[in-house]
Amino acid sequence: MSGKWNWFFGICCIVALSLILSACGSSSSSGSSSSSSSSSSGGTTGLAELSFVDAPGDYDHVWITVKSVWFHTSNAAGPHDPGWLKYPLETPATFDLIALSNGNMLQDPWSGIQLPVGNYQQIRLFLVSTFPTGTATPPTGHTYFDEVVIGNSTFPLCIPDADDGIALIGSFRITNAAPLRIVLDFNAGDDVVPFTNAEYILKPRLSYFDLDNAGAIIGTLSTGTTFTRAPNFVIKAERVS
Repeated sequence: MSGKWNWFFGICCIVALSLILSACGSSSSSGSSSSSSSSSSGGTTGLAELSFVDAPGDYDHVWITVKSVWFHTSNAAGPHDPGWLKYPLETPATFDLIALSNGNMLQDPWSGIQLPVGNYQQIRLFLVSTFPTGTATPPTGHTYFDEVVIGNSTFPLCIPDADDGIALIGSFRITNAAPLRIVLDFNAGDDVVPFTNAEYILKPRLSYFDLDNAGAIIGTLSTGTTFTRAPNFVIKAERVS
C-alpha cells in the first residue's frame, strides 16, 4: 500500500509549552475590537501574524472557538498581572483542528497584530468557554463552542480554566522591518482526552515555529504491503543540535 503525505512543520524554534488546567470553562465570547489593547508603550510598532496548524488525530472533527490573544514581555506574568497587550476578535473564530493537518494551515484570523517593537516572552491564546452562557450562542451548526465529533455523535470539549488562556512561552521579537509570522501548532491526537463517556477535555501542549524559518516534507510512502485497514503514519523531524 502506498499513500501520499504532506507534512508541514517547523524545523526551527520548536518550543515546549506551558499548559494551564483547572475547571471546565468559565468565560464567554467577546465582542471587543480586534485592535484594542490594555496598554501601550508608544513609539515604533511592528506586526505579528498568527497562523494555526495541527497534527492528525483519531477524530472526525475537533472544533475550537478562539476569541483573544495576549502578549507580554515577561515569561512569568500571570493572566491577572498588569502589562498585557490584549487583542480580542470582534467575532470569535471557530475552526476544525483536524482539518489543519497534512500541510493545511489557518491564516491569521487577526489579520495582523500591531505591537510596540521589542522582545515578548509570552503569548496567551483564549478560547470561548465550551457551554453557552447568557445570550451567547454557539456558531450555526454547532452544539457547543468547542466540541468533538465522532461519526454522528457530538461531544463537548471542555477548556480547563478558560479565563486564564493557554500560555505559550518563547522568544518573540517584534521589529518594524518585517512581520513576525508565528504558527501555533496544536496536537489534537494527544491533547484531546476522554473525560467521561459524554465529554472530552483539551489539555493543550502548544508548540510554535517561525514561518520564515520553516520547511516541508513532501513525498510518497510505499510499504509494499496490503493492509486490511488503513494504518496511521506519523513523520516527524527535529533540528539537529
